[in-house]
Formats: sequence, structure tokens, C-alpha cells
Amino acid sequence: MSQSPDWDLLPGQLRAFFELEEGFDRKDLKRAYNGLLRRFKPERFPAEFQRIRAAYEELEDALRYGTLPAATAAQAARAQATEPVETAPALWTTYAPGGGSELLARLEAAPERDPQDWLALALLRESSDPKDPWPFLETVLEGASATQGSPWLLHTLWKAGRDSMPPKVAAQFLQQLARTVPNIRGLPSGWYVFATSPQWERLLQELPFQTFEELLRRCQERLGPTGYDAFLVLRLRLLSRGALRISDAWREATVQDVEERYHQLPEDLQGEYDRYVAFAHYLSFREEFLNGSSLRADVDRVLIAGLTGTERDADRELIQTMHRVLEDREALFEGFPVGEQGPVDGALQLLGWMANETYARQKSGSPYRSPTLIRSRLNEFMFRLEREVRRTPAGMADIVLLYVAWLGFLGGLGGALFGIGKLTGLDTVLGEWGFVLWIVLLVLAAKFVYPHVVRHLLKVWDPILYRKAWRPRTAQFMAENFAEHPVLVHLLQNLETKGVTDQYRLAAQLSWDPALELHSIALAFAD
Repeated sequence: MSQSPDWDLLPGQLRAFFELEEGFDRKDLKRAYNGLLRRFKPERFPAEFQRIRAAYEELEDALRYGTLPAATAAQAARAQATEPVETAPALWTTYAPGGGSELLARLEAAPERDPQDWLALALLRESSDPKDPWPFLETVLEGASATQGSPWLLHTLWKAGRDSMPPKVAAQFLQQLARTVPNIRGLPSGWYVFATSPQWERLLQELPFQTFEELLRRCQERLGPTGYDAFLVLRLRLLSRGALRISDAWREATVQDVEERYHQLPEDLQGEYDRYVAFAHYLSFREEFLNGSSLRADVDRVLIAGLTGTERDADRELIQTMHRVLEDREALFEGFPVGEQGPVDGALQLLGWMANETYARQKSGSPYRSPTLIRSRLNEFMFRLEREVRRTPAGMADIVLLYVAWLGFLGGLGGALFGIGKLTGLDTVLGEWGFVLWIVLLVLAAKFVYPHVVRHLLKVWDPILYRKAWRPRTAQFMAENFAEHPVLVHLLQNLETKGVTDQYRLAAQLSWDPALELHSIALAFAD
């Protein structure tokens, strides 16, 4: 990609702006998008970021719903819309000083109208009430049908499908558009869903579900069988966005249809369905996850926003919660104790998915350091950690525990040997050979018995040592080095530096620590 993008290509020529070849896919688009974001980070170039993001979303939607030719036509129309008004059709340029009523009469009486005539007519018929956009929309719909899908008018309808409007007007618009689209030759079958999916997601939250379901059924019937696959994509998106509102019967029917066609869906839609399944699973154990911790309540609010709210609301909730995770480790450690699984695993998996999507929308590149760099710093950290921990009460108790266990084992073995001699009357023989026998038994016991004794003691003591000393220092290391949780566990398990005795014990505890897993997710959003 060139060093400086050609901003003049926006908003009309999106493929050329991203320098994409014919036949590009979502991976190509994502690669080009990330390349631009590396140079135009949102915190430094907010205006440029918004333009890049809007162009990316429109092109991605066109790919998702299989409407790229129509989208390209709409983009071309917007490029033409910037031309001087002198190039417009005759009726528009004959606008007389007599006022809009004269032009309105001329446009309504004209036997034929071109796209700009229809747009002018729609504007002149537009209601003075901003809450009633229907006169404008009705005229544009009529013009789109009469002109067989003019890019000018199609783009106006596409924009209307994303604008907020009263539910009653939105329902009327969706039904009339479903009647209009089949009459336009050459329009891709997925265009209707491509143009209206934001409106459907909004209505899902605003209408009673029974009313919403009936509206969706009527529109699908009017669109006809050609729109079935696109409607399946829409139903899948609604399944993810409305899990708390949809009826059981609608959910089961949609899940069955999606599962029958799962392997025919694009990879991103398969991922969206997998996420819905995970969300549905989370809802089944949600009460168990909410155990009174305020931080858990924040995480739950993020997940529910991702399930039922807008993308913007979900992003805002997630970023705020991630900042709290980084700022309040005490609440983090208290809310997510070591070793807890089940509901916590499911919640963190969902949160990780949401965080990845939010990060991709807000930033670019990976925030985490490379494993090679972390490994070089990990050696020094482990040496320092052992020295520091040994000076803490928990570390000193750990040393004392192991020494007491060893001395107690030796004393117990000697006492057992002396007792056996007294009971059997062989104390004279044992007295002569006792030292040799004691050494033999000590070697055997040290090899086969003592490790089990120590392992049992450490199972009891290591969680205490981890919570008191290892855990806070490891969290600090992760924050300073932007170390990802699974990477850190893997490096600890494979650390080969001699002299580090606690690496496996630390790795075992760290691998079951949901608090540091959440801490790792939050690091991506550190300021």
C-alpha cells in the first residue's frame, strides 16, 4: 500500500482507496485496513480514523451479504453526486424563482423522471416533521422501482436503512422496500438485508418480539425465495443480538436452519454462530458466575451489552471495565480466586472474543510483546522473584516448611528403626548394623516416599504462597512487559535456566488463575 492514501477516492471508490485487486476477500480487506490503521491511529488521527473505519464497514458489509456490485454502484453514484449542479437534468435546473411549489408541480406532471428528478421530488415532498420521514422515503422507493435501481436512489435507501426512525415508519419502510426490491432486475438477492440489517437490529430492541417476528415473516414472504440465504444471515445476526428477547420457538427454528447450512456459511458467520452458542451457554450459568463481586458484575454488563446492545455501547462498556481491571488489582484478585473454573472459563472466553473485536475496531497490530523478548526478561524476573519472595513471610514459611518436613522425615525414620529394634529384641544387632541399615532405608525412602510427602505439603502451601507473593509480582511483570497469559505459562514451563527452582510451581498455579487471564485481556486496552 502506498505511503499516503488518496482521500479523494472516498466515499465513491472504496476498493481503489484500499488498493484492492478484483476478487478480493475479507482477509485482503482486513490486511489493507490494518495497514492504514498502523499509520492513522485513532488517538492521534481521529478524523482520518473515522473515514477509514466508515469505508471499511461499508465494504465489509457488501462482502458479507454478497452485494459488492450493488455497493460499488452506490459508491459510484456518491462520487457523481459531488459534480456541479449544472450537469443535473433539465427539470432540476429549471427551478424557477417562483418557489418550490412550481417545481413540485412540474416534477409531478412529468411523464418521465430521471434519478435526480426523483430525488428532487422526494425532497420537495419531505414532511416538515423530522419524525415523519415517510413521504420522502415513499418517493425514493417509487423512484427506485421506476428507474430499475438507480445507484443514486439505491444509496439513498441504503442510507435510510441505517438511520434511526420511529418504529412505525421503520416497519412501513421495511415492508415497502421488500415489495420494491424483487421488481429491480439485476439487484443481488442479498441487497435487501445488506441495506436494512441495522434497522432490524434496532427494531428488535424496540418492538415486542411477537410484533417483530410477524414483521420479519411478512418481509421475507414479500422478498420471495431469492432472499432466503441473505435472510438466514440476518436471522443469525438477530440471534446473537437478541438472545434475551427472542422466543424459544423462533430460536430453535433459526438454530436448526443455521446448523443445517453451517458448513456452507462463510468463516466469519460460522464464528458468529459459535459465539452465539457460547453466549447461550453463558446465560445458563449466569447466576452462578455472579457471586457478589462488583468486578464480576461489570464483566457481566459487558457481555450483556455485547449480546443485546449496539456495537458502540458494547465497546464503551468493555473499555471502561478493562481500565478498572488494570487499576484495581485488589478487586481483580478478590473477584476471581485462583483455580476457579466452570462459569468463569466460559465468561472469560466470551470476553476474550469481544475484546479482540473491539481492539480490531479501535486499534491495529498486537499489543503484546513477542515471546522472544519476554523470555529474555523472564529469566531475570524469576531470579529476582525468588530472592524477593524468600524475604516475605510467605516465602520464609515455605523454606521452613520444607526443612521441617525433611528433618521430621529423618527423625521419624530413625525413631521407627529404633522402635523396631526394641520391640523385636534385636537392638544389639541393630546397634551394630543400625547405621548402615539406616543409610540404606534413608536412600530408599528419599527416593520413593519423601517426594510424595513434599508434593502433598506443597499442594496445601503453594496456593497460599502464590496468593501472598507470586501472584501480585507476576501481575506486575505482565503489565510492565505486556506479556500474554498463555505465552507466559508456556515460557515458564519451558524455561531452561539453571538455578530457578520455583518455575514449575509458579507455572502450575498461573495456568489456573482466571484473574491473570482477565488481566492479560485488559492489557490490550492499557493507555
